[in-house]
Amino acid sequence: MVTQNRLPEFRGKALIEVPRNIPQADFLRDDFGKAVFEEYQGRASQDYKGIKALGVLSYSDGVVTG
Repeated sequence: MVTQNRLPEFRGKALIEVPRNIPQADFLRDDFGKAVFEEYQGRASQDYKGIKALGVLSYSDGVVTG
């Protein structure tokens, strides 16, 4: 079962004026970031047998880093 998550609201400062209908990039954070991180970890483990080269992401303080 796939859970749909809404993209987090962009909190940064855009370098140019961007129309509202175009999604803004931001950090992978909060519930959405955690869901992406868990999906990544699961796929790296299952599809790629957990090779160390894919173990570059971490989730701490509500933000995915790596």
